[in-house]
Amino acid sequence: MTATLSIIPTDLKIGQQVDIESRTWPGINKPGGHATITKFHYETTNGSTTSDGNGGGGAPTKIDVKYVLGGTEKQIEITYVKPHVELVRGGRSRRV
Repeated sequence: MTATLSIIPTDLKIGQQVDIESRTWPGINKPGGHATITKFHYETTNGSTTSDGNGGGGAPTKIDVKYVLGGTEKQIEITYVKPHVELVRGGRSRRV
C-alpha cells in the first residue's frame, strides 16, 4: 500500500499548485492532472454551495481549477485534490 498525501482544506489558497486525481469510471471521463486553484466553493447550512465570502467560517468543500496544459474544471470535490510535490532531482555526477 502506498502512502498518499492528504490535504486539509484550510491549507488551500488561490494560486496554489495542486494535482487532481483521475476520475474515470463508466459515464465519467475526467482525467485530472496538474492545476492551479482559481476559486473556492463553500457549503451553506441549507446544503447548497456558495463561492462568496468564506461560507460562514467553514472550510471549502469544492474548488475551481485551471489546468497547466490547458482547460478548466469547476466544483471539484476536495477529496480529489492533493498538493503538488515538486520532485527534487540531483544533477549529473561528474568524473574527476
